[in-house]
Amino acid sequence: MDKIKVAIADDHQLFRNGIRMMLEGQDNMDVVCEAPNGKVLLERLPIDKPDIVLLDVEMPELDGAETLAEMRKNFPEIGVIMLTMYAHEEHLLHFLSHGAGAYLLKDSSSDEMVKAIVQVAKEGRYLTLEASKALLHRMNPDESSPPEFSEREKQVLKLICEEKTTPEIAEELFLSPRTVETYRKQLLEKTGVKNTVGLVKYAMERKGIW
Repeated sequence: MDKIKVAIADDHQLFRNGIRMMLEGQDNMDVVCEAPNGKVLLERLPIDKPDIVLLDVEMPELDGAETLAEMRKNFPEIGVIMLTMYAHEEHLLHFLSHGAGAYLLKDSSSDEMVKAIVQVAKEGRYLTLEASKALLHRMNPDESSPPEFSEREKQVLKLICEEKTTPEIAEELFLSPRTVETYRKQLLEKTGVKNTVGLVKYAMERKGIW
């Protein structure tokens, strides 16, 4: 069986290195291209001819949305898996409706990423549990459900409630301050509150959240 040829487009080299190492451990996959932004990726696609592109949503030069639009026009045969830090329902639905085969969070397990690559390569689409729920909610908007939080989001929220600063949370969880702020933004979006005080109030009203 031919190996699945994968391209990685992300502006963080350490993240690209980690994904490359993980995928090169798979017998059925080859990483044929790495790019720090959408512009470089689009230049490399005719040369490297990947089957699947792992495409970061937020990049300089050309971001994920702009790159996806160009790929759907000029390289419709290539499967695209969007990668993001944000579990945002509107973003998810936007990218799936504009031609992405999957939408994965960057803290997804390696097993899920491998599964998504194989599924998109074979069938053109892979839906995570979150994506399936978002699509069902879009079809049945009156059936609202409380947000679900990843374990990391729960850890960050707990430390916020303990009045830890961003640098303190970053040090305790071995994350960068920028990543902590990303999780804080995700928590604000999921809970619908406007600030840290709102997050603390939200958590205190739902003591079983951890």
